[in-house]
Amino acid sequence: MASDSTTNTQSQTAHSVLPSSATIVDEYANNPFFLPTNENPGLMLISQPFTGPENYMSWARSVFLALSSRNKFGFVDGSIAEPDSSSSLYNSWSRCNTTVLSWLTNSLSLDLKASVMYINNARDLWIDLKDRLSKGNTPWLFELGKEIAHLAQGSLSISSYFTKFKTLWDEYANYQPFTICTCACTCGSKSSQLDAHHKEHVFRFLMGLNDGYGHVIR
Repeated sequence: MASDSTTNTQSQTAHSVLPSSATIVDEYANNPFFLPTNENPGLMLISQPFTGPENYMSWARSVFLALSSRNKFGFVDGSIAEPDSSSSLYNSWSRCNTTVLSWLTNSLSLDLKASVMYINNARDLWIDLKDRLSKGNTPWLFELGKEIAHLAQGSLSISSYFTKFKTLWDEYANYQPFTICTCACTCGSKSSQLDAHHKEHVFRFLMGLNDGYGHVIR
């Protein structure tokens, strides 16, 4: 009996020391250097390729979401910096960098792909494309503001009009982030600014509705 008790105790101790499969999976998933076998260099991150300034914002947003979901955006924004070549992490970083670089290249049109084929760092590629092909804030803000101001429902359904308006407004807000006070004040300024921003959003949407929705505005 004593022997059985000792065996059971040792078995329980072993189970308590050995990590569970779920713990191991979590550790791998949270490790930015982990590459599942199905995430090879030939992976297509997004369905629509980056063609030029006209779709830079939507491309950049889609890439951000795709890489963030894989815990790999740090290779693009610089938060996972290249280690020294003598570091034990260098080979892991190099493998992931090459993979992310391939994913980014796969998301480009043929013309753009040819223009970046000799860039060897995912972050350098990201910066190069942003510097060359993202639209300048001031001219593009003007164009977006003008398009929003002239947008009208017309023959569109209310849902289609709202979708088109929201797409333009979200891009406008992305180019010109709405900043508010971040201090610990109690004057109500933060709430007032948020209310004003929300009202502007609503008013611009209502201004483009057809006359049949006049009762909504009133």
